[in-house]
Amino acid sequence: MYQKAQELASRWQIEIGDVTRLDRARMLASQGTISDLGAAIAEAQLIPSSNPRGREARQEINRWSAQIQTIEDRPFLDRAEQLALAEDINSLQQAIAEASQIRRGRALYPEARKKISAWTATIQRIQDQPILERARSLAANGNLGAAIETIRPISQGRSLSREARNDIDTWQEELTAQQNWKNARDTALRGTPEALAEAIRIAQRIPRRNFLRNEANPAIDQWSQQILDIARGQSQSSITRAIETARLIPRGTSAHGLARQQIREWENFLNPPQPQPTEEPIVPPRPF
Repeated sequence: MYQKAQELASRWQIEIGDVTRLDRARMLASQGTISDLGAAIAEAQLIPSSNPRGREARQEINRWSAQIQTIEDRPFLDRAEQLALAEDINSLQQAIAEASQIRRGRALYPEARKKISAWTATIQRIQDQPILERARSLAANGNLGAAIETIRPISQGRSLSREARNDIDTWQEELTAQQNWKNARDTALRGTPEALAEAIRIAQRIPRRNFLRNEANPAIDQWSQQILDIARGQSQSSITRAIETARLIPRGTSAHGLARQQIREWENFLNPPQPQPTEEPIVPPRPF
C-alpha cells in the first residue's frame, strides 16, 4: 500500500512539473516571435511523450512550429500577391516563382498552391483566349474545319479546355450533319426505292436540334411518299414486288403508316380470308 502511494505521489510530482514546464512554454510562445516560439518548443520538448502531458505538449509544439513557418513564409506569399496584381503573364510567372519557394509540408503550402493554381489558370486564359476567339470567328464564317484545327492546341487540363472541347463537339456535330445532309441528297438522286430509303436513313441521323433537320424533314417525307408511289405503280404488275418496296419505307416518315395499311390490303388481296363453312340444316324425316 505504501509503495503504491509512493508511485502515485511520484506521478503527481512529474505531472506538476510537466504542467509548470508547459505553462512556461506557453508564456514564451505568447510573445509571438520566432525566437520565443523556438524557445517554447525547446521547453515543451523536455516533456517526454510517455508522460501524461506528453500528448498535449506535442500538439502545442506542432502549433508553434506552424506559427514559425507562417512567420517565415508569409513574406514570400505577400510579395507574390503584390506581383500578381499586374495580371500580365510576366508578373504572374514571377508571382508563381515567389510562392513556389514555400515548400511542401510547410504551414502555408496549401494556400500557396491554391494561389499558384489560380495564377497558372489566369496565364493560360491570357494565352488561349485569342485562340478561342479566332476559332469562333472562323466558325461564325462557316469555316468549321479550320475552326476545329485552330482550337485544338488548347489541350486538356488548361483553364479554357472545357470551353474549347464544347466548341469542338458543336462544330464537329455540325460538320457531320452537313455531310449527312449532302450524302442523303446525293443518294436520293439515284431515284430507286432502295436509294430513297437509304437517303431517308442518312437524313434521319441529323440531330433534331440541328437547323439542317428543318430542311431534311420535308425531304424525308417527300422521299417516303416517292417510295410509296413507286410501290403503288408496281402493284399494277406485281403486288409481291409492291409489298417489298413499300416495306422499305423507314419508320418516322409521313408515308410509313400509309404504307403499312397498303401492305395489309395487298396481302389480303393475295391471301383472301377463307369463307367459314356453314352447317346444313338437319331436316327431320317425314312421317309415313
